[in-house]
Amino acid sequence: MDGAMRTLNLITAIVAIFTAALPSLAKAGVGTSGGGHVVVCTSRGADALGYVTLLDLYEAQRVLNLTLRASRVSLEAELELLAGQLQIVFGNINGMPRPLTADSLEEWWESRVQYIPGLRAQTSDFGEVPPLPKGCALEQIAIYDDKHDVLQVNMHLWDSLDDFNKAALIAHEIIYRERRINDRESSSQVSRFLVGRIFSTEELSDSRSMLTDYRQNH
Repeated sequence: MDGAMRTLNLITAIVAIFTAALPSLAKAGVGTSGGGHVVVCTSRGADALGYVTLLDLYEAQRVLNLTLRASRVSLEAELELLAGQLQIVFGNINGMPRPLTADSLEEWWESRVQYIPGLRAQTSDFGEVPPLPKGCALEQIAIYDDKHDVLQVNMHLWDSLDDFNKAALIAHEIIYRERRINDRESSSQVSRFLVGRIFSTEELSDSRSMLTDYRQNH
């Protein structure tokens, strides 16, 4: 009887430990590998850049003091420009079609993305984030599952982005995925810096040169 009781107590303890761990597992998102975030503001106050802005672009302006380039007339035009910029910065990116074009970028995105009403899992891979203006909050717009090569995107937030920010999010997911796989990065900070530079008026160079500049100044 004592042996049976000890076994029962052990099983009960294991169940209790596993049950306690479930909320944190759900929050982290089992199988997720990376995310994307936006700054959502409730009004266009003096400190707000817009209602929904990709974190990468927010930091480019507020932290790096960069001037963002002018937006193009459509998402297709944004992706056409982005394809050439990615070639300058990275050359050939593993897992991406060659040569990069607006059509191949769109195909890469659409073959992986799942637009859903809301994201249940959350990631905390954004590292350090600057203080946000009053009335603004950080929200998760995307979660990338590297294991299954699937990207879940919050449909409401995606629809709230302009084409400039949509193209920047696509760039973020491509760059951050490459750096997670090849450089074992667990934070999106460097990827956000690269996206900010790509969408700014600064002259572009290869990623190694830009990252050297980033590390010398941060």
